[in-house]
Amino acid sequence: MPADNGYLYTVNLAAKQKVGVRLFLCILDCWNDTNITIGIRHRLLAVDTEYRFKMTFLKNVRQESQALLLSAGYLVNPELPLLEGAVKFRSEETIVDRALALHLSIAKAYGYPKNLAIAWLKREGCIDSLAPQEKEFIEQGKGENADFKVKVEAVWLLTWALSLHENLNPFGVCDNSLITLLPDLKKDETSQKFRNNAALRSCDTLVSMLDFLYCLHWSVIEAMRVGEEVPGDLPVYAVAERRRALEWCCSEEPWEEITLDT
Repeated sequence: MPADNGYLYTVNLAAKQKVGVRLFLCILDCWNDTNITIGIRHRLLAVDTEYRFKMTFLKNVRQESQALLLSAGYLVNPELPLLEGAVKFRSEETIVDRALALHLSIAKAYGYPKNLAIAWLKREGCIDSLAPQEKEFIEQGKGENADFKVKVEAVWLLTWALSLHENLNPFGVCDNSLITLLPDLKKDETSQKFRNNAALRSCDTLVSMLDFLYCLHWSVIEAMRVGEEVPGDLPVYAVAERRRALEWCCSEEPWEEITLDT
């Protein structure tokens, strides 16, 4: 692998892998065009992938994150620890299912009927992608609508991660175009178009955004702590929801166990 790619990678094939796929991956490993092989792996395998990023790559990413924050008037912390080098990325299929589960949770918060939500999730094969609190909210009505409406920022991030839009304003809230990207529940639209259009972004792109959200989250929390005005139009809850979504994409932790330490 060329040194300037910034990362090394291994693939956890898990129990889903078949002999034919293993053979194909061996062929890919012998192919020098790493960018192409990574793209093919993502499209063919519904399995998690572990990348080991080089320290030089992570340092460069941090410099870019802090430069962007400084240019927008945000505080930065030169002592903030770098991200860990080993990152376990969830598969495209898993992220798609999670985005759809969140979509239904939010729809329920806005009045979508319980029975229709459960039926849709079962039909589309993503009911098991609900977090426990979301499952209780949809099935039993436990929880406050407002707590689930804010998850729109998590969906906005996940749809960006799946290359469904290029409108992720780092300092602004989700825009109204999100609803056009998701299945139209009023028409009982299936998830097929959403799935077909999804294409998980490269691992270095996801880690770069994760580092930025980590630094942004620290900056917003710190500004609030010391009583300074927070620049931009992105409230702290939106930063937290986006970071939680991407931390989940880059870990093995359950959604509700993701920690957002700053």
